[in-house]
Amino acid sequence: RMANVAEAIRRINSIEGTNVITTSQLYESAPAHVEDQPMFLNGAVRVNTQLDPVSLMKALQHIEDTMGRDRSQIRYGPRCIDLDILLYGEDAGCSTIVDIKDPPLSIPHSHMHLRPFVLQPLLDISPDLDHPSLSLPLKEHYRDVLGIDQSLTRVLPTKRKLMPLGSRTWVMGIINCTPDSFSDGGQFIEQKAAVDHALRLVYQGADILDVGGQSTRPGAKMITEEEECERVIPLIQALRRDPDFDQIPISIDTFRSSVAREAVGAGADIVNDVSGGTLDEKMLRTVADLGVPYILMHMRGDPGSMQSKQNTTYGNVVSDVCKALERQVEVAEASGICRWNIVVDPGIGFAKTPRQSLELLKDLDQTAPFGLPILSGPSRKSFIAYTLKQREHETKHQSRSAINSSVSSSSITPSSESDSTTTTTSSSNNNNDNNYMVDELHELAHPRIWGTAAAVTASVAKGADFIRVHDVRAMREVAVVSDAIYRSKVASE
Repeated sequence: RMANVAEAIRRINSIEGTNVITTSQLYESAPAHVEDQPMFLNGAVRVNTQLDPVSLMKALQHIEDTMGRDRSQIRYGPRCIDLDILLYGEDAGCSTIVDIKDPPLSIPHSHMHLRPFVLQPLLDISPDLDHPSLSLPLKEHYRDVLGIDQSLTRVLPTKRKLMPLGSRTWVMGIINCTPDSFSDGGQFIEQKAAVDHALRLVYQGADILDVGGQSTRPGAKMITEEEECERVIPLIQALRRDPDFDQIPISIDTFRSSVAREAVGAGADIVNDVSGGTLDEKMLRTVADLGVPYILMHMRGDPGSMQSKQNTTYGNVVSDVCKALERQVEVAEASGICRWNIVVDPGIGFAKTPRQSLELLKDLDQTAPFGLPILSGPSRKSFIAYTLKQREHETKHQSRSAINSSVSSSSITPSSESDSTTTTTSSSNNNNDNNYMVDELHELAHPRIWGTAAAVTASVAKGADFIRVHDVRAMREVAVVSDAIYRSKVASE
């Protein structure tokens, strides 16, 4: 279904004198009229065109026919694509009214105000739109007359799956293939260690794996594009060869367009760009060409300069970040990235003081322009240590001491020969489980885990759709319970 939508967008852009300006978000809904068919995937687009309404309708029907739509089938039955003109006009309100018999064409679309799966995407694009012939504010009509349709599910489309948004929080597990990342640098440079770590993250409940080869901590050393690719591409290829990761989307954490292209070619599904397209002028066009979801983060400067006084000075950090994200989303759309492929990230800890990071978490729901889905990445960040008055050297020492203590205290001294035999057999049969247990003890020993848990809870309460974390098992449980408290639907698993 998503491939058909993407192909239709490409073909609309190829119509002479016509180009897509913006898109809505995507919604999945139950099929209408004829129920024995696949779920609908619904979206709306705004286009500029030099064609008159009839010529545009014929061009859209030609796209449907050449994509394989069979018009001999029953009306409202299964079809690979269905393209309609909802509104048309030279003014912002698209107020042109068309009603002709041959060929049959009615604008505004005669049934659009009765179909929630049409209205919701349309309102994404034009939230203050009035129905041209009914003189009806569509937002009020949708809310007061139809009622907000709970059967519509907003989704993020990846190659592996459609990810429903709003009912649960998706957990992104971090794999840093770097020697100098702030929290786990040097642990997963070797491919086997990285693959084992990925297995642990999936075992613990990660929904997405985020692979990065360039540290973006303050003052991090910049490596070459070639070195970054050498760190991440073999790992992505190895994960894609392993059936355990078939249904797990992989995101590539990079601000370089060449690395993004190579990673998606190797099997990555999402591009996660800490610069939001500001550090590589080719990034946005590259992501548009790749057609994959794009996590657009707010940051000023680069990792070497982002914590300067200039880059951490804001009038109001929440509104300033939202406005900056709005501008960059518009740039992304102008580059060809569909809005339904964009997730925004306010950039906790990136060009932010600890206090500013706390303010962003407090008002996280106000940082997303156009109602876009939000990713929150507070995991083990320095604002937590600042709030808890921890010192960097103390946190590292405490973490090492705690894991050594935990592993030592888990040793078992059998009280008899029979107990010894049983214990040894159990250890041999469950070696992987024991490794995971030790890994989880390490997680619980990290001195910033409880602060991270508080930040994740705050993120879910303020509408985050994704959380990016190191400590997957613990934070997934935090997210599941937070979902049960703050969301209307609870994740079934």
